[in-house]
Amino acid sequence: MTCGIYGIYWAYKQGEKLNRANEMRGMAKSDRSIIYLVLVIFGLGIVAYALMQDELNNLANVPVGNAAPQQTYAQPVNQETVQINPSQDETK
Repeated sequence: MTCGIYGIYWAYKQGEKLNRANEMRGMAKSDRSIIYLVLVIFGLGIVAYALMQDELNNLANVPVGNAAPQQTYAQPVNQETVQINPSQDETK
């Protein structure tokens, strides 16, 4: 029986993991682990979870090692123009 201690620990550790993920992507350092910890202690865990999810969503658009966001839509396929050789006549 942990009496909710593990939830507090988990929120703090998730904040540290998100901070490391931000650093890996070259984003600004924003250690919010203490904010998550305080929110969970005061019974506002759902707010902490929502903030974590928002940060994860922001991380999803940034590749590792680069702070430029990825495009989230499909790229058009380059179609090459096929030229038929006029010397070849298929009607022969």
